[in-house]
Amino acid sequence: MNRTSFSVKAILRKDKQRKDKKCPVNIRVTLNSKVVKLPTGKYLLTTDWNDRRSEPKNQVQCGLLNKMISKLETFILEESHKECGVSIDGIKEFWSNKKEDADCFFAFANTFLKLKKPEIEACTYQCYKNSIRYLRIFCANAKLSKIDLDFLKNFNYFLIAEHNLSPTAGAWKIHKDIKSILNDAYRREKIAKNPYVNFPLKTAPAKIKFLTIDEITAIEELDLSDSPELDLTRDKFLFACYTGLRFSDMARLSPKNIDIKEKLIRLEMKKTRREVVIPINTKTDRIIQSYLKPKAETLFPFVSNQKVNQGLKKIALFAGIDKTVTYHLARHSYGHVLGGNNVSGFAIQTLMGHSKPSMTSRYVNFSPDSLRSAIQGVSFLSS
Repeated sequence: MNRTSFSVKAILRKDKQRKDKKCPVNIRVTLNSKVVKLPTGKYLLTTDWNDRRSEPKNQVQCGLLNKMISKLETFILEESHKECGVSIDGIKEFWSNKKEDADCFFAFANTFLKLKKPEIEACTYQCYKNSIRYLRIFCANAKLSKIDLDFLKNFNYFLIAEHNLSPTAGAWKIHKDIKSILNDAYRREKIAKNPYVNFPLKTAPAKIKFLTIDEITAIEELDLSDSPELDLTRDKFLFACYTGLRFSDMARLSPKNIDIKEKLIRLEMKKTRREVVIPINTKTDRIIQSYLKPKAETLFPFVSNQKVNQGLKKIALFAGIDKTVTYHLARHSYGHVLGGNNVSGFAIQTLMGHSKPSMTSRYVNFSPDSLRSAIQGVSFLSS
């Protein structure tokens, strides 16, 4: 067996500088005096490159490059001990296959979801998986580098024309998820830009449904003493009408989150990871006192969201409410009650734990009367 001599080194191809002044990063392999330069898909400015050490100045980029070099060295060593040995063509083929895997959209999407899973709710995770499934049906071997404006237009036609999805609802949601994945690919420098920059997503204006104060009162006044399960469901729903808490936050609300002395609820919201501080009002306090057990893990006994919604259908029927009542409707009702009583948009955003003001704007009351009242309250303008 012939002795194999090789070296693997990262280089910055200053002779291939692009218009944006960035140069491609290659891995140069010297095998028995033969040289091949392998592309990494990375581009750096000369000022971001350490010439003496022949590596990026950025530690994260340097670490990623060292991993590539390590895998390549391992391949060469393993192949050199085989009977057929290692060749420049074999190295090129190995690198080509490796690059192909790195360019696979679905491989990247799986990694994205794996990292994202601890941060998101189960339903959001399933939505991502569903969106990825649609893309796989459309193009089973989708490559990150091949997803461009034409690809997105064809994918959009596929969703709307072939799967009858609404352009501003079902298709929009799928595009939104794929866009998020590609944004992450862009941040990790897997793609030069996100093609969704030239493919704006259009959604129909949100039609937020809610219960009026009269309808909430009708639910409050129901006599459900003969049905403990429905009574519990009613209390959970009303608790959300009084606090705006999502089901996921209500379900895990602990006595530790409730400060009776200060009359405050303090809770890190599961969806946004933001802490929300909610004053305990008279109606909220009444429900808390009915269920509070200091040593209990949660304030309310656990019942699934599905079962709660089933119970709410019956409650709505008993209360004479001709609307589809779900648990989340309580959160919207809370927002509308606050907005209808001229609570400021900033206060509503803080109380509901919204990350963006645009999410709160749908609850803010901008009726002519409320605007007139706001102006009249400014003494300078009224004098």
